[in-house]
Order: sequence, then structure tokens, then C-alpha cells
Amino acid sequence: MKRKPLTRQWPLRLTFVSLGAGAAALGLAAWRAGYLWEIHYSANLGRVVMGPTLGWVMLGVFFIILGIIPWPKDRRSRKEDYKWKTHL
Repeated sequence: MKRKPLTRQWPLRLTFVSLGAGAAALGLAAWRAGYLWEIHYSANLGRVVMGPTLGWVMLGVFFIILGIIPWPKDRRSRKEDYKWKTHL
């Protein structure tokens, strides 16, 4: 079986997966250590705000999924398909 050649998207995909894994790992580590809420100061609101540490896990899982799922073809191919469909 022949292997498919790597596309130009693999560095971006690898970045998404690694950032997602890092965010999920940090969120789980904080949650396991007993920190269920993260507290920080919001300059926009002008006060202290709180957010769940499991939000980092959800964000990490989102980035991992974004890096793994297949993306559409290159933009050039879509433009050619569009031109072909409009000139029928």
C-alpha cells in the first residue's frame, strides 16, 4: 500500500494537537490538585473574575479535535470547482 505524501498543513495540525494536549494536561493537573476555579483580574470588567479549570480541558480537547479531523481541500481546488460549476 502506498503512503500518501504529507500536505503543507501538517505543521499547523501538529501545533494544534500539541497546544491542545498542553492545555488539557494543565487543566487536568489543576483539577486533580484541587483547584476547581482559576481566579484572575479582568481589565475589561475592572474586577476579579473566576473561571473553571475544566474549561482549559475543554479548550484543549477542541484544539486536539481541530488538529485531527480532515480539512477541506486547498483553496485553489475549491476555486476551480466553483468556476466549473458556474459555467455549466
